[in-house]
Amino acid sequence: MKYLLTILFIACTQISMAQTVPVDLTTGELLKDLEQVKNEGKGSKIVFWFPQEYWDVCANNDPSFKKSIVDVIKETFQDYTLIIAADMYETGEGNHDYQSQEEMKKHIKIVDAMGNDYYPLEDTEISATGLLFKEKLSPALANAIGEMGKHAYIYFFKTGTVNTNSTLKSGSFRVVLNKASFSWTMPLACMLPPKYCPVDELKMRGDWLYCPYHGVKL
Repeated sequence: MKYLLTILFIACTQISMAQTVPVDLTTGELLKDLEQVKNEGKGSKIVFWFPQEYWDVCANNDPSFKKSIVDVIKETFQDYTLIIAADMYETGEGNHDYQSQEEMKKHIKIVDAMGNDYYPLEDTEISATGLLFKEKLSPALANAIGEMGKHAYIYFFKTGTVNTNSTLKSGSFRVVLNKASFSWTMPLACMLPPKYCPVDELKMRGDWLYCPYHGVKL
């Protein structure tokens, strides 16, 4: 019995560690894994996924971002998947135009691993608290993705029990925007324990199998 309890304790500890956001993960590093850009012809599309762990990483990087605020935000968004997207196209002579929020809303969806489609919610389908945060946070989230963020829009999706809201749980999904596909597989690489090159002990991404400099297995 004693050994069984010990094994259970170790197993639970390992599970807990696997589901913890790395404390040294920067917001910039996480955003690299959350952002996807597609350049096609004279147009560019950008899609950002904002999972629950984004708020934890923000709090780890900003002492003024209190845990109580993070808890409220996460509770508010726990039933939603948040996507920010922008669709830019050249109009000639170096000028650009962007697809409107309503037009893009007609051509964006989430497709889960089972092939089910989910479409953006109407404001009437979002909670009052969710709408309040949407209004307050949209400018900040858009600003996080640079120049295109000025023309980006936030969309709320409700995807049920399918994992499209956590970087830690196993799963996959994709966002389709005007026929362009953007895919994520979880857990994200930045959430995995780092690996190290056996030659010089250089820190590598957790999803890499080989050192890109020495060609040796990590």
